[in-house]
Amino acid sequence: MLKVSNLNVYYHRVIQALRGVSFQVPEGKIVSLLGSNGAGKSTALNAISMILSFQNGEITEGKIEFNGSNTYGKSPHSLVKDGMAYVREGRKIFSDLTVNENLVAASFALNKPPKKNDFDQIYDLFKPLSSRRRETAGYLSGGEQQMLAFGRALIGNPSMILMDEPSLGLSPVMVEEIFSIISRINNKLNTTILLVEQNANLAFKFSDYVYIIESGKIVIEGNVEKLQNDTDVQEFYLGIGNESYKSFKDVKHYKRRKRWLS
Repeated sequence: MLKVSNLNVYYHRVIQALRGVSFQVPEGKIVSLLGSNGAGKSTALNAISMILSFQNGEITEGKIEFNGSNTYGKSPHSLVKDGMAYVREGRKIFSDLTVNENLVAASFALNKPPKKNDFDQIYDLFKPLSSRRRETAGYLSGGEQQMLAFGRALIGNPSMILMDEPSLGLSPVMVEEIFSIISRINNKLNTTILLVEQNANLAFKFSDYVYIIESGKIVIEGNVEKLQNDTDVQEFYLGIGNESYKSFKDVKHYKRRKRWLS
């Protein structure tokens, strides 16, 4: 469904954020893009969704294909009409509007107005929002706001959703609930998902395939079972090590010990 080939991205035409990044997202699957802060994960999503220009970013080389079509020159809202939705980091909702008004506002970029059944589907999937549909969105809890962000993306019945750090700032209990919802979106609605997440353990639990990005480059990839058994991935992303104690010196210079960065 999505194919990214040899993507190079610069900010302000000086700072290179992505260096020859390539990956694929098959239809109906959950694919995770993992990496440390500043590795280029969000930049990849911003490039795919064509909002880089709003952040002084630019694709200088490479190709992005969505449903077999080149996205070059397309606008963000045209990609929404093509079936791509983006849940951005930080729960980007209209806090002064009601829950229902947020869903209505999200429908303006669609080819046709949503039907009552589309709204009913959102409230059925996100039960806490159903009783609060007329309340101001800014007064919702963090988890409910994240549900609303998902609902805004789903109102157009997209074939694919990009998700950037959906667990950010949520309690452990709510994080589990959010990932359970992500799984239901994938299974019940057959929605393809490209997930950027720093909680590697949860990403591995719910994903079909994983790419790890460091310093703007894809450094390792594989299905979940393969990467869970990789000793480097275990140590640097899953918190599993062969030693019971590591000195600060080891932690400070951990990048030198990543074989894929040597």
